[in-house]
Amino acid sequence: MSAANAVALGTTIASYFLYSRLLTPADFGIYAGALAIAKLGTTLLDGGLKTSLIKSHETVEPTVLRGLFLGSCGAGLAVLLLLSVVLGVLASAGTLSASTAAFFFLYGAAYFATYPFLFIPLAQLEREQRY
Repeated sequence: MSAANAVALGTTIASYFLYSRLLTPADFGIYAGALAIAKLGTTLLDGGLKTSLIKSHETVEPTVLRGLFLGSCGAGLAVLLLLSVVLGVLASAGTLSASTAAFFFLYGAAYFATYPFLFIPLAQLEREQRY
């Protein structure tokens, strides 16, 4: 594990302890739900593409990278649409409050909208071991 990974992991763990102390149990539960939605969505968006780019023995052509970027943008929009429908149904059924549904959507949207811009450059850095 590199020093940067250790610092990132330590910061994440410390932030969870801090959140658990600063937020009420209900608010922490909402935050944990939003984080789970975001992580599940980014896992679905990735689908092993980042790992494939890192482990590829051949140089990946720019047209392939452009296709991956555009495909991940489209997939991100599709996941956002699905998320908005599911959250809308849950909010209209009274299972979620409108403010919680909005928070879940915005938190997930931050992940899904930025992922296409991050996964290719991060894969290239890891492939070149320049991280």
